[in-house]
Parts: sequence; structure tokens; C-alpha cells
Amino acid sequence: MNVQMLGAIGTDPKGVFIEQIMSHANISTNGLQRLSSHRTSCTVINVRPNGDRPCLHALGASDHLELSKADMDGIVEDMNEYANGIKEGMAVLHIGGTELQQGCPQEQTVLLHLRRIRQEEHDNAARSPIIVTMDLIAPHSGMLDLLTEMLPMVDYFMPSIEEAEGISNLSGPQLSGSFFLNLGVRNAVIVKSGSLGSHYLPQLSNASASQTKETMYHIPICSDVTVVDTTGAGDAYCAGFVTAKSRGLDDLMACRVGTATAGLCCTGLGSDAGNTSWESTVKFMEEHLSS
Repeated sequence: MNVQMLGAIGTDPKGVFIEQIMSHANISTNGLQRLSSHRTSCTVINVRPNGDRPCLHALGASDHLELSKADMDGIVEDMNEYANGIKEGMAVLHIGGTELQQGCPQEQTVLLHLRRIRQEEHDNAARSPIIVTMDLIAPHSGMLDLLTEMLPMVDYFMPSIEEAEGISNLSGPQLSGSFFLNLGVRNAVIVKSGSLGSHYLPQLSNASASQTKETMYHIPICSDVTVVDTTGAGDAYCAGFVTAKSRGLDDLMACRVGTATAGLCCTGLGSDAGNTSWESTVKFMEEHLSS
């Protein structure tokens, strides 16, 4: 799977470390902006014995990412090679943390470029659409206004249950998830519910023929897994889901892959523990997730 990172880091040691780690994992860093005027954003996660993970976050370069039209055009051109069959696989744009772009000029936000991408798809019906997925990092008081604008251009929205309930002011995955469907999410809302698994809520008008028009599907967590550290499990879920969609899998199978990826993440310390390959993840899914 070809992956390109788009974001901003400082020129400090943390930024250098992040870039080295990505390069070692064969992630393209062509889309990284290196800002000498800002330090690299940093989060310290305090993992408690009961599983709570209070965070200390220092704002930095990520809040000052500036995307020019030329920057975004280069990324879209590369994704279109997948969308149009020139390269094997499906094109997926995953958006995380766009709520932190508060220091970015209005004309260079992800929202503006996403709106332009969708308009170009509308104007060129022959071009296969890019799959857009989205999750959150640190929702703020203006989050609902931002989501109201963005979600009609997003195919899959994947909040945690805490984020979904907090923003919607509704309880439970069905009510809170449906709230975001009503804001216009194109294909589905996937609520990540921690130890309760995840809940997939499709836009019924877009449900595939293989689905039975249920309003919500529950995907349980993996069984017989020794949990060491749950840090990064939600991000791992998103990564598994995106990878599965890039390989052409249907939504519910992609949710299962996301669940297995999250389960593997919990088997060791750190946010990338356990995940080594597509094949090992599928094997883990078959062994630890019931049909």
C-alpha cells in the first residue's frame, strides 16, 4: 500500500525523528511541511493502570499547515491514478485532526480543498471518486459548525463514542451516529465504542445489495486477546479500515479488519504494537473475531 503523509512538523529533533520513522516505514514525506517558525506538535499520554489515558498536548506546527492549490493538486493527481485504474488499488484520503487547523489561512484549509475536489468530481463524471474518511483528535467548541460543512463531502466518519456523544449531545451509538448521518455523511458513520466494539451505521440510500437495510450493525471486539495497552487502538482501527477499503473490501469486512488491527495494537506497548503486515492482520482476524 502506497502511503503519503500530509502535515506540518518543526525543524526540531522531534520533527526530524518523525520524518525518519516515516521514511523507514516507506511512507512518502513529500507532503510534509517543515516549519522553522514553529516547534513540532507533541502529545504526552499518561497511561493509568485502569486504562485511562489523560493527555498533555503542546500545540505547534500542525496548527499552521498551509496547503496551496499546487500542493493539493499534486496529491490529488497521485490519488487519481488509483481512482482511474492507472495504479492498482482504491484512492483513499484520510483526514485526521483538521479541527486543529485554527492557525491556517482560510484559503488554505483542508475544507476548502476538499470542497474543490468534490466539485471537480461532479464536473467530470468519468473520473472515479476518491474515498474520503475522517476521524477526530481534539474536538472543540466550534466542531459542530466545521462538521456541518465537511461531512457532506466525507464518505466515512469515524468518531469515538465519547466524541460522538459529546458533539451530538445524544447518548448511545445509534442516536449519536444517526446525528452525523443527518448532517450528510455520504456512506456511513462508524462509532468506535472501545471495549463494546464498533457500530456501523449506513446511509440507507447507499446501502449495498448485500446488506439487509439494518440501521446499525455491531462489530464486537476480538476475543481471547491479552490487552497490554490500548493507546492508539482507535487510530489503528481507522488504519485497518482504510487499508481494507483501498483493497476493495466491502464496508462491514473493512470494519472487521479495523477491529483486528485495533486488537493487535492492544497486545503491546505503544500505538503501533502488533501490526506488521496485511497477512498477519487477516490471520489474527480469522482467529480472534467471530463471523
